[in-house]
Amino acid sequence: MLRILDIDPLKFKVLLSHRPVSLKTLSQMKIDLALCGHTHAGQIFPFNFIVGLFHKPVSGLHKYENSRLYVTSGTGTWGPRMRLGSRNEIVFIQIRKDY
Repeated sequence: MLRILDIDPLKFKVLLSHRPVSLKTLSQMKIDLALCGHTHAGQIFPFNFIVGLFHKPVSGLHKYENSRLYVTSGTGTWGPRMRLGSRNEIVFIQIRKDY
């Protein structure tokens, strides 16, 4: 899906994606920052280990070459309305130009 995007290499690029995108793919496409969710950080222990088998990374900020990926655990839940071993979050991201 990302391959069909017309991306200006001179501009800062932010990708919003429901599911986490591979850091290698982001780097190849010259995406500077991707913001994703979907995983709920595993939501309920021990299912967080199963989620980790299908989605990497499960949560947090990650960097590969010049691309960054932030996977938020979100504010809601999927299925049971509970969390065990994970926390919900609201993320504030400040983007600054380096001088």
